Amino acid sequence: MKVLILLFCQTVLVVCQYKQREACLLEGQVFYKQSGESGECRNLLERGPCGRGHQLVLGEGYEGVCRKIPSCEGEEVKIVDIKHGAVCSCILGKVGIHGKCQTIFSNGHCASGEILLPANYGLSDGECPAEFSCKSTDTCDSFAKAKKELLEISEDLKLSSHIQSLYCDTNESMICCPNGPNASKSLISPEMIVNSFKVSSKTQCLPNPCNPGVSWPWMQEGKSTCVKMSAEVRYCSGVVIKNGTTLECHDPSEEDDFFALAPITNQKCGRRKIWSPYHQRCVRIFG
Repeated sequence: MKVLILLFCQTVLVVCQYKQREACLLEGQVFYKQSGESGECRNLLERGPCGRGHQLVLGEGYEGVCRKIPSCEGEEVKIVDIKHGAVCSCILGKVGIHGKCQTIFSNGHCASGEILLPANYGLSDGECPAEFSCKSTDTCDSFAKAKKELLEISEDLKLSSHIQSLYCDTNESMICCPNGPNASKSLISPEMIVNSFKVSSKTQCLPNPCNPGVSWPWMQEGKSTCVKMSAEVRYCSGVVIKNGTTLECHDPSEEDDFFALAPITNQKCGRRKIWSPYHQRCVRIFG
């Protein structure tokens, strides 16, 4: 009997730690456990328990490890990279093209009259993460596995909400499904949770798909739409942001003025981003 009780307790501990690991990732954090401790969620890309010059990144098993981090220059910031711990990449709202950070949703490097848009921008379906595509829920093995796992763990709210965020149509009959070798992995596995946060760096130059002179293309929470814009957005060299109902060109170096005007909390950062008290803005944490 004692052996059975011990095995049961060990099983419960493993399940609880498994769920906590996923819960941390869904908050843009990482599960970190020191020897002899139960472990807790910690912020990524912060020193936390690490030594000088090191920060917490994702390690094996998608748990936190301390690694030496790069020093980024110019418009680049640190983002989590599974292979290298952390790498330098363009700030949120820009994408690296030919060695330069170009502003998305502006003219960027495009020809006159064109707009630099995400490659999977479309006015009907929602945007899917990098290495995912919009497929029917009936043909997505990753979705089927996730549904089965949710039933086994009593419909965990955070994991259920994560799946909800991956629907790419309004009727919830289509979902962002992993491509290639990941096609059979559960949507709520640590690897697929992390992959769902990755932002595609692929872009395209297109004429304004909205009503030229009246509205401008925009993407919010993965959904493509058309909104009003101010004149400076067309050739914005900063980042394009939505202030109320209008798109504006924002200079990231003027963060104090901007956030005094439009304060943002962690809950308003949206998917794939997290509020950074150090930078006082929403930042991307995954590549």
